[in-house]
Amino acid sequence: MNNETKEVKKLYPSNVIICIDKSGSMQPYLEKGIINFNSEILSTQKKIYQDAEDINAKISSNELCLMTLIFFSGSNDINILFQDVPIQDVLDIDPNLHKADGMTALRDTIVLCDKLNLKYPDRKTMRFFITDGEDTDSTTTHAQVREIFTKYEQSKITNPNYAHSATFIGSNQDAITKGQSMGLHPSSALTYDDDNIGEAITSVGRMLTRVATGVDQSPVVYEQDRIDSCPRYNSSSSKDYDIISESDM
Repeated sequence: MNNETKEVKKLYPSNVIICIDKSGSMQPYLEKGIINFNSEILSTQKKIYQDAEDINAKISSNELCLMTLIFFSGSNDINILFQDVPIQDVLDIDPNLHKADGMTALRDTIVLCDKLNLKYPDRKTMRFFITDGEDTDSTTTHAQVREIFTKYEQSKITNPNYAHSATFIGSNQDAITKGQSMGLHPSSALTYDDDNIGEAITSVGRMLTRVATGVDQSPVVYEQDRIDSCPRYNSSSSKDYDIISESDM
């Protein structure tokens, strides 16, 4: 008889908010993005959180990871598909039900995400923004977004166990430079080639796993994430991107 006791996984509770651009220019890539969302985020995180317990023994197992999914295009077409749903209860998204169309209201989406009435607002909260171009339809200003993102970056220093964060994932642009202009540390931005949207979403899944298991306190883009998402990417050193310090704020 086997008397060995299975070790229970102790994970960190979190809110996960994924925002995916579905503007017209995403038409060739949206389906692949949704398919990889199902396989590389939903499926992997369900496995990670299966039979897991809160490392602080405060949150029930079925609420350890609460997910929100938003599809956005123009300022009048920012859709919260679901909010604060336990990861185990999230169903795969049918790519046939979502068509790319319209303009891009990234900044308005960022503000909406910042103001969401979350069930557990005081836990670690990770926001990911996936887009293939510049904002073309927001009333929110660049300065307003910078104020929000700077607040998140500061929380990584002042309150790392319960930090709020944003990760900017963009194609057809230098996402690191764009992210820095919006107040993000380089480790919070990832450039991807259009055809590699699947790899970029796979990187999001890896970031979520590293935070859940305590490898990282907040999402960090690793060198391998950059290489996978943008094969033509060349960097001098991963240390340029993976260190967050007060001197960088």
